[in-house]
Amino acid sequence: MHRQEQPHEHHLLGLWQRARTARAPAVTAPKDATIRPAATHVLKCWTDSFRAIASRCKRFEVRRDDRGGFAVGDLLHLDEWDPAMGRYTGDVVLARVDYVLDRHSLPLADAVGEGYAVLSITPVWGADA
Repeated sequence: MHRQEQPHEHHLLGLWQRARTARAPAVTAPKDATIRPAATHVLKCWTDSFRAIASRCKRFEVRRDDRGGFAVGDLLHLDEWDPAMGRYTGDVVLARVDYVLDRHSLPLADAVGEGYAVLSITPVWGADA
């Protein structure tokens, strides 16, 4: 037996199909841009911050930018560090860098301290990812 379609379902189906087939606008890098392969940064992450990232409650990370720079597409290999025990717990989360806010990010450059970066991240593996 064929199910009767509700009036709003047709509209929602149309929206879904348009969104599914829509193409993202073409983005081109400036001619002087340096393109590099994505890097993996192995970082110590204290327990409170680690748990918040693993449970997807915390979607950002503030880091000292002393490792040659973070870039969109990089991976953060976050090793949980328990400061009370003074050791790594063995839990790991991989997170993708989706956005980098640093001293070169206008107009918010003054919001980030010299030598630091605010990273928008998405957990892609480990814990609850």
